[in-house]
Amino acid sequence: MLIIDQNLLEIDNLLEKIMDEFLKFPEVEAYQKAKADFMADENLQSQLKTLQDNSEYIAFRPELRALQHEINLNEKVYAFRLAENDLQQILTALTKKILNKSERFSLLT
Repeated sequence: MLIIDQNLLEIDNLLEKIMDEFLKFPEVEAYQKAKADFMADENLQSQLKTLQDNSEYIAFRPELRALQHEINLNEKVYAFRLAENDLQQILTALTKKILNKSERFSLLT
């Protein structure tokens, strides 16, 4: 059974603060914009659906390989991937910091 005590509430408050601060990063704003641009491109979304619907045939159909290549070269796909990568780097660094703090805490207890 989960026991809710002051420590759990404090952790919850700290997590909210971390999220609030994380959402202020310029990389998060860039990611949100890149994702919105990516999702708003109806032609791109249609191409992605076609590719997804035929994913098991890509190796056998040159037109699907060409479509895959075209999608990979799309500037919105590229921008979205870069933004995802930037965000992932921040999340990795944040995770390492949290892990280091928790390791130090576990050594004290």
